[in-house]
Amino acid sequence: MTDDLRTMLSTLAKTFLLCGALGLLLYGAMVLVAEMPQGGRMLGLLLSAPLALIVAHLVLGALRDGHFPVRGPALLRDRQPVQYWFTIAWFGGCAIALTAIAAWCGWTLFAPA
Repeated sequence: MTDDLRTMLSTLAKTFLLCGALGLLLYGAMVLVAEMPQGGRMLGLLLSAPLALIVAHLVLGALRDGHFPVRGPALLRDRQPVQYWFTIAWFGGCAIALTAIAAWCGWTLFAPA
């Protein structure tokens, strides 16, 4: 870690430019979507549907394998049954709620008027 000052400032400037450009691009996209009549529901569908699939896949994999990956050591069904089943119930409830949000947003977007 013997970088000279010029290298560190160059790396910092590149990071600043990249984050600034991506931030402005994201802000512009959010402004465009927010001005659309159904923009909120479109964002709700685009954000909740993939997350619901990811969480449901995590829960189903944990039920099949008997261990739930969390930060730190995984929760094992045999060794920590209370924590394991609470986590399964919590994440399962989150997957159901996200699926309901995605279904509602999709229904209000694509249902015939």
